[in-house]
Amino acid sequence: MRINIFGSNGMIGSDIQNLADDKFRYFSGNSKINYFSLLDLAGSKSIKNLNENDLVLFLNAMSKPSDCEYRKNECLNINYFQTVKVLQVLLDNGVKVLFASTDQVYGSSKTKFFCENSKTNPTNFYAYSKLLVEEKFNDYENFKVLRFSQCINGLDSFSKYCKSCIEENKAVEIFENFVRNIFSTDLIHDFLIQLLNKKVLFNSLPDIINFGGNFPVNRSKFSDFLIDFNFIKKEENKIFLPRIAIDVSLLEKIMKTSYNFNFIKWKNYIYE
Repeated sequence: MRINIFGSNGMIGSDIQNLADDKFRYFSGNSKINYFSLLDLAGSKSIKNLNENDLVLFLNAMSKPSDCEYRKNECLNINYFQTVKVLQVLLDNGVKVLFASTDQVYGSSKTKFFCENSKTNPTNFYAYSKLLVEEKFNDYENFKVLRFSQCINGLDSFSKYCKSCIEENKAVEIFENFVRNIFSTDLIHDFLIQLLNKKVLFNSLPDIINFGGNFPVNRSKFSDFLIDFNFIKKEENKIFLPRIAIDVSLLEKIMKTSYNFNFIKWKNYIYE
């Protein structure tokens, strides 16, 4: 089975390349060999060559919630209409699809632990657009959903922001009530390697999997690892920064391990 990463020039896709290099094939608008762009489907001819021997991790999306909120028509076009066109071609050709969705489809709660069968209640347009795709293909056996929590891998906007503040000697403003089951790219990399080595079988996967670290983390936790720096704590923005704690026991059962986010590795990146 060949594993193909769609959206390999994005934050997660780029880091998968750093970890996996030649183990997978990478599709993006920057690739001359495997060109793919949601904004240029006519030119994305390489996807038609994929077949039942292929698995696609579909990362392409307009993913910044604030952009999606203010440019709803563009978000709906990219994250739903264009995405559906591509996924339909892939699924019709027998391709196995892992669709990168978001835990934000559950909404926000200060008390609930969301499991895969929890009621969905998206509170922003980004999550709503992802849920529409989930519902469109929920009857396809070759379509599986990974509901990502927040990926913090050094290439993400929060890490870049912290790094820039340190370089410019500015205080870091942090949302202290922002809670997610954070993970880094190593978790998705290990998941894909298990699929590649057939330690995990695609057909045995549940339709929806919560994907993140083994416990919810308050954003203020990051300040513990930048102790010589000034943090300004801010209240939660409920529209763009939902408070979400997910149950990842299903993922742990599949991977036969529990995942802990490596704060020391993150700190070393920020200070490098």
